[in-house]
Amino acid sequence: MEQGKNESVSPMSFHVGPAPAEFKLAYQPYLFNTHQHRSLQNKTDWKKFHWLDRTSKTVLISVYFKIDDGLAKSPFRAPFGGFEIADGIQSQTLLNFIQEFEKALMRDKIQAIEILCPPELYSKNQPLISSSLVNQGYEVVLTEPGACIVIDETPLDNKMAKDKLTRLKKCENAGILFKEIDLKNLNEVYSFIETCRSKQERKLSMRLEDLAKTVASLPESFFIVGVYDDERLISASICIRVSSTIIYTFYSAHDPEYNDISPQVFLLSKLYDWCAIHEMRLLDLGTSALDGQPNTPLLDFKLRMGATATDKLKFRKTLV
Repeated sequence: MEQGKNESVSPMSFHVGPAPAEFKLAYQPYLFNTHQHRSLQNKTDWKKFHWLDRTSKTVLISVYFKIDDGLAKSPFRAPFGGFEIADGIQSQTLLNFIQEFEKALMRDKIQAIEILCPPELYSKNQPLISSSLVNQGYEVVLTEPGACIVIDETPLDNKMAKDKLTRLKKCENAGILFKEIDLKNLNEVYSFIETCRSKQERKLSMRLEDLAKTVASLPESFFIVGVYDDERLISASICIRVSSTIIYTFYSAHDPEYNDISPQVFLLSKLYDWCAIHEMRLLDLGTSALDGQPNTPLLDFKLRMGATATDKLKFRKTLV
């Protein structure tokens, strides 16, 4: 196992390299920052930084960078990367951590840092992270709009706008069915979503072979749901368990022949119920951007479904 380097012998210390094996995480990591997912993004050239409490033997803060032609990137190929952070971290501790990993990267002749953070709504710590980065001279180079539905005791039909509720009633009257789909049918569902997207002149960001490899490596982190008219698949979503309490609708689409009833409304309503049963707290409906620009009709659809708008920020800082 790769050996880390201690930058301090005090109880609270900065650490370069893999976290010591005997230390426990004081946070629950997001899927995209785990070793398994980072290995799928790229197997080598990762810089790993942690803030440790050596008294309790816990990891309080972590960040991982893939080095790409003088640029430290978090993530390399994933919806987001950024910091893992325990609750209750003081702002000065976070600033110290940022300063320390900048020094370490500069020693390695890294020229710039780029960090794509999770949606702000994911964690109460995310606003602190964003303000800390700005205070350390990072610039926001991309604001990607998105939306998440908060899962609570209120039924989704009490949150959605009247026009979406009308669509939901149409779906229920049409007798369509919501089902979980076995992961072995990934190819079929991917093809369905790709076909639906192509009719809107939209492409999927990930090739089937790459997605299949990821699903095969992390099968417990993926599941598929669909809506059927008899035996015909008319809406589907490939979902990711980002954490034990957050579900991310990675790829979704519906058959445009069913636009009059909007089966995606029905799918999200049933998926909300599924999330409530499984004690999730957020249903992330994904990005509302197209080619780097806000897709306002898509964002409006999500907000009228009862979602809350939330931005995903990309930060950048030049070191030399």
